[in-house]
Amino acid sequence: MGIGVEVAVNFTPNIQPDIVDLGDGQICVYPTGNSTQWYFEGAPIGTTDCITPSSTGAYTAFVDYGLPCQSMSDPWFPTGITERSLDRPSLGSNPVRGTLVIMWHQGIARGGEWMLLDLLGRPVRTGTVPYTANSTVDVGNLMNGSYVLVSANSSWLPVRFLVHH
Repeated sequence: MGIGVEVAVNFTPNIQPDIVDLGDGQICVYPTGNSTQWYFEGAPIGTTDCITPSSTGAYTAFVDYGLPCQSMSDPWFPTGITERSLDRPSLGSNPVRGTLVIMWHQGIARGGEWMLLDLLGRPVRTGTVPYTANSTVDVGNLMNGSYVLVSANSSWLPVRFLVHH
């Protein structure tokens, strides 16, 4: 028989961050936390959610998700660091609120297919590069978070952006 006292217990499992290669030269932690500390071969190198690897070797990230959840990622090893010469579109604003404006530069082939991907690589929007104008894409019903604008045939570099309502 109980004594009339209830104790609420909330269990929050520890989260281990993954390092995600966005395909545009950047790697990011997922999920993001309160703060991030990147390491290259054990030496601290940056504190942003994403970095651009510049050397071959082991990259790790320590992410603080709030007490008691602080975790180190498994190491990520680049398969090659190369200079990219492809063009990429630009965005009207970043973070994006409601409508994404895509400005297609002269070096980008018109009529090609594009996709918006979430950080798990799932397409959330698709379209075609217009021949004469910029594109506007409604992102009002997408969840807050990071997304990537990619070419369906890799004819231009991906662009990472945030949706924040």
